[in-house]
Amino acid sequence: MRDSRGGPDAADASRPSSLGCPGCFPLADVASGDNRGVIWDITGRQDILHRVQQVIGRAERRILFQTWAEDAPIFRDALVAATARGVEVDVIAYGDPDYPFARVYLHEPGPEQITDEYGGRWVIVSADAAEIVAGIVSLGEESRAAWSRHPGLVMPITEQIKHDLYIAELLLTHRDVLETTFGPGLERLRKRFGPPTMARIT
Repeated sequence: MRDSRGGPDAADASRPSSLGCPGCFPLADVASGDNRGVIWDITGRQDILHRVQQVIGRAERRILFQTWAEDAPIFRDALVAATARGVEVDVIAYGDPDYPFARVYLHEPGPEQITDEYGGRWVIVSADAAEIVAGIVSLGEESRAAWSRHPGLVMPITEQIKHDLYIAELLLTHRDVLETTFGPGLERLRKRFGPPTMARIT
């Protein structure tokens, strides 16, 4: 089911969603939180980026965000506006996003190694631990993402970002001890738990 405007396409209106619910929610329901049982499939880079900006715009308390330096400028205005509303913004970045208004942690390993392993870029946002967008943004019109308020998706994705933040903070405060045990950038931990379990993005 493709969503590019806030609801299902007309062609999809009669199809069940991935959870077996009719895919016929009007825009008001989609934005209001009445759709907690639905996971929307968004296709196309521009539609995904637009949805991320909308989710950022609805945040009231806290945004957890993952982005790459190449894509960071696209979200800058929306994030600045969020901080002006009093929203806390924590970012895991692959490369320097130039976000002086946010609390930013650079992911280790860096973007070159991650791109080599996975073959592309993604974006993840969690707004108020209540709404998420997560997906691939480096494949143009073939980019794919999920957008949802479903707690079964929101909770693990929010926790995934939080755990990356935990690791980044631990490296800032205890790098010597951690790298003595696990190698630079915790590389021995990465090797212990194996290579990526999903196919490369490209």
